[in-house]
Amino acid sequence: MGVLLRLAMLCMPLGILAAETVWYVPGWLRCGSPDEKVLAELRLAFPQAKVVFRDWDGNGLWGDSVRNADLHAQALLRELERLTPAERASLTLVGHSLGGRTTVRLLAAMASRGLNVRRAILLGAAIPYTDRDLTRMTAASQEPVLNLCNPEDVTLRYLYTLFGGEPAPALGANGTTYRLEHYVEQVVPQRVVEDVSFGSPLKDVRLVKQLAQHHALFYANWLRRVCTGQAEASSSPPLVPQGAVNLRLGVMDAKVWWEVLDARQGWQLQRNRLTGLCRILSPCGQREAWGDEATLRRSFRKVLEQLPGQN
Repeated sequence: MGVLLRLAMLCMPLGILAAETVWYVPGWLRCGSPDEKVLAELRLAFPQAKVVFRDWDGNGLWGDSVRNADLHAQALLRELERLTPAERASLTLVGHSLGGRTTVRLLAAMASRGLNVRRAILLGAAIPYTDRDLTRMTAASQEPVLNLCNPEDVTLRYLYTLFGGEPAPALGANGTTYRLEHYVEQVVPQRVVEDVSFGSPLKDVRLVKQLAQHHALFYANWLRRVCTGQAEASSSPPLVPQGAVNLRLGVMDAKVWWEVLDARQGWQLQRNRLTGLCRILSPCGQREAWGDEATLRRSFRKVLEQLPGQN
């Protein structure tokens, strides 16, 4: 079964069974005032549901906001515990950026208490892809947790990794390098950047939109297309989880110091004979990731799983 068909099957029952409520948890610097364009996309994605903007204290310094995101998860947990089982069964959680972090923390805490909601959706989640709560969260969702990620998200791919103070790259740009039960992952296609309009001549400049790919509107737009059956098949390249911050560069060396550990359909996992560090090369000879061998082996396995004919 194709990825888009599986995603549509996850989302479409909301219109049929009329889920009552969607809680939307915004990301860093998006608190205080709802983004009406994002909320409009969510209302179109879930036309039978009431979309509620769940505000939190996330407009401060990054470190403070990370801590507040975790605290907000505890506040939402206390509120969820007061709901009836029927109310929780009709609830969908959607979290963007640090709001995605909040959603993961909330789900993990709910799972430890035997509670669950109807569905959870992560949009560009700003949480390390190695975080232990990721393996705990799926038990708190009746439907598989949906993770929409984007490796071209500049904020997550570079700024988060360099300055976020986290132990690993962000789930929203990386995806996972391990199998999670009850979990579906998909890359937001690059064409969404061109299709989405902010309604502003300055914001709609293509370069500006490419640099602003972390904006919730891109993720919400693709979610709406998936849920309404308007998402055509994606031609996005394989998602390559990162080991360290990587600039995509063409490899110019003669590979004298590199040995091939694995190869498939033009993709190669190579190890440096001197340093022991590894790298992943695309079929066109571009370095897609580099880092320690254990991490890159897991990353390469994920690449292979995404290649045509491997499923």
